[in-house]
Order: sequence, then structure tokens, then C-alpha cells
Amino acid sequence: MFDLTYGQDFNVTLTITDIFGCTDAVTQNYNVNNYEDYVDLSVPNVFTANNGGMNDVLTINTEAVLGPCTNIFVYNRWGQKQFESFGANIVWDGRNFGGIECITGTYFYVIEVKGMSFEGTVLLNR
Repeated sequence: MFDLTYGQDFNVTLTITDIFGCTDAVTQNYNVNNYEDYVDLSVPNVFTANNGGMNDVLTINTEAVLGPCTNIFVYNRWGQKQFESFGANIVWDGRNFGGIECITGTYFYVIEVKGMSFEGTVLLNR
């Protein structure tokens, strides 16, 4: 077993020994594309946390299973962390750590997936 790194090549070698002890091997090189080549991630640029039943939370839109290696951090315009989530539960409802509704405005997010970082902004509208 080995750990693949996105964007790096790797080699696989098959070695065969017959019943007479003769050995031969063949090596094949494989290219592993960047993460973005395999997974389509999109994050909305606005959500309305007003309990209206539509766009009430900020979440990642993807068909991929992101798993427990995914984290999100949300900051206000002064760089103060308002929210964080570790693991596959990537949903922000527009509230800070104390459960208080954050004010309408632009927030900055950092999403980490297996050591890779995706950054952007989102408008929280109420």
C-alpha cells in the first residue's frame, strides 16, 4: 500500500519469477492529476440565513465524498474566526461560536481538503 499525492507521477513495477527461478519485471509510470481535475468543488458566493427554507446555509456543492479530512474556517472582515468545522460536516448556518447570528456582510472562508487549501468570500444576507 502507498499514499498517492495529487499532481505527482508514480511508478508501478510488476516482478514475476517462474518455477525455474527466472525473473523479469516491467515498470509502468502513471500520472496523478491535480485534485481539481478529479473533483468539482463549488462554493456559493451568497447565502441567506433567514430560515426561509432556501439557501439557509453555506455548504460545498460537489458530488464527491469529501470525508473526514475536510475542514472549513470562516472569518469576518477583521480576520476574527467566526466558525470552524472539522470533518465532513461542512455547513455554516451564519452563526458564530456563541450561536449568535452574524451580521449581514462579506465573510472569508478557507476550506482544507487533505492538505490542500481553497479560499474565497461569501456574502451572508439576512
